[in-house]
Amino acid sequence: MGLTKGEKERLLSFLGYGRLSAQIWFLGMEEKLPRDVKPDKEFQTRSRFGPTMDLYEAHRLLSRFNLLTGERNLSRVWIWMAKLARKLLYEGACDWSNLEKAKDYVRVDKKLGSLRHKETFLIEFFPVPACSRGKRGWTKSHKRHFGKRAKYEEEQRLSRIPSIKSLVFRHKPRYLIAYGKEHWRYYCKVVGLPENEFELVRGTRNRVKVARLGEMCVVLLPFLGNGRFSHEDGEKLFEELKS
Repeated sequence: MGLTKGEKERLLSFLGYGRLSAQIWFLGMEEKLPRDVKPDKEFQTRSRFGPTMDLYEAHRLLSRFNLLTGERNLSRVWIWMAKLARKLLYEGACDWSNLEKAKDYVRVDKKLGSLRHKETFLIEFFPVPACSRGKRGWTKSHKRHFGKRAKYEEEQRLSRIPSIKSLVFRHKPRYLIAYGKEHWRYYCKVVGLPENEFELVRGTRNRVKVARLGEMCVVLLPFLGNGRFSHEDGEKLFEELKS
């Protein structure tokens, strides 16, 4: 099942979930493609996406509605996003780390990556989802449609770093939270600041850094999952943001 030139262009032009005018932007490297999903079917569906989509509606189109209804475990990354958003946007959210309330933010309130609520926008460096960052994550279908991974990623960096940078400074979210420490150097290019101009948040084991650009706060975090970011790290971050 091949993609037409137009379908491929639409897929590669996808930005993310939610509104560009959202108060918090979460910038990651790449969406994860579930291993039980056929890549060709995924690409066909995504080729019908607009530049921005509602997270809930997009996953309904992708036939992954069970992620958002409780029939399947939520992404740990989404849960962390919900926790951080609740703390940063809702004054007095001392229960920000509560797992069930984070799940409700996604499944019940439907505020994560929402076109309606304008609270969070989820954007990735690479628009094509993959099963993993390892060699097996870039399948034969990926290679057929997008070529070798290294070349694809280099082309996307060259085009998306300036385009994401332009969008960030046009929309000026209150918070730009970029996660995945191995990619910090690229996130720094998006905001035009070298990493040494970010302030290390003490007590976070060199895993959380913050910089302020006018009224926008840029936060560099490790990957949001697999134990790399803790609730203690979160509390240290919030203390820094209050100072």
